Amino acid sequence: SEMLDLLEPSRDPVRWYQCVPRSLQCGLPSMREPSRRFAAGALAVAPETPTPLRAIALATSAWSDVWAGRLDAALETAALAEADARWLGPPPNVRLALYSLLAALFAMLGRSADSHGALDELLVLFDDPGGGYRRDSPLCTFYRLFAVRLADWNGDGERVLRLAAAIDSIATADTPMLRPVLRAQRGTLAGRVAWHRGRWREARDAFAAALADERALAVCGEATDVRVRLALASI
Repeated sequence: SEMLDLLEPSRDPVRWYQCVPRSLQCGLPSMREPSRRFAAGALAVAPETPTPLRAIALATSAWSDVWAGRLDAALETAALAEADARWLGPPPNVRLALYSLLAALFAMLGRSADSHGALDELLVLFDDPGGGYRRDSPLCTFYRLFAVRLADWNGDGERVLRLAAAIDSIATADTPMLRPVLRAQRGTLAGRVAWHRGRWREARDAFAAALADERALAVCGEATDVRVRLALASI
């Protein structure tokens, strides 16, 4: 909010581009209004042609609609962002912003095949050495855990187990900022794997342990998701 207060008087698109929010941030609680403000300001200064700033601003605007429950509006705005992204290539930061949004949005709409397709478009970033995102980066692990979660939402147990096995083979660089998030999400990973193997007690214990740090599960409301799974595993 303070960053936006300083940014909004500026008409310089470069300055706005330097401050684009990460897609991970767009999934945090209380981000609906900051996302809306950033999108409105960035779109006001961006050229009326496809640019990385405009594509990311459109994706950010769609996140704001998602958290307001306007999924159809989010889908329309995301389609505009995707059109710009296709024109642009898209560059890695646009790909990350767009396809993390589409993966979650399609899952919410029950379009599991489209959700998985968006996840594939996102994860390919980490297999391209020229893309700027390393396979051993914390972000790679975060988005692979995100992919497991969405596969779980979509009821695709086979995909959950396959993606979980791939995560175990990836050595992750450490970072203080993401350490609590990744630790808690690895806890939910154990629970989701146990769930799809029918090991209810093991799933219950893993979900309960992950909820010891609910703040670390704040991205895209994962704590609520895990509490529901814990209740079901305890029946």
